Amino acid sequence: MYSLINNLEIPAAIYKLNSDAELIDKVSKIVIENEDFDFSVLGISDAKEYIEDYCDNLDLVVDSEVEQFLEDHAIEVKENEPDHYVELMMDNHKCTEWNGKQYYISDSLDLTDDEEYIYDILVYALHV
Repeated sequence: MYSLINNLEIPAAIYKLNSDAELIDKVSKIVIENEDFDFSVLGISDAKEYIEDYCDNLDLVVDSEVEQFLEDHAIEVKENEPDHYVELMMDNHKCTEWNGKQYYISDSLDLTDDEEYIYDILVYALHV
């Protein structure tokens, strides 16, 4: 349902969270680790706010939105692609990995702000 991505680690660490409750629990633990005792995580909006406002190293994405982005804007990498094809694709594409699959994403896309956010995570934090 959610992926919490630590973009400072190389490769980026991805924490899969299957429910709102798991996200709230994970963020509550981060709040405690950061000793932000004046911030309480009572619900999903608090968890999202804390990540956005206080965790520069973390990106939160909804998995279904990433999958829709990949369906709309990416080409799945196939096994045994000829070297010349890979070189041609890499001339104007970035390569990323999501859920164990690799994808080519064009360098020149016309994206909304939400799509741009997902693009940045895929090509900068999760690049191959």
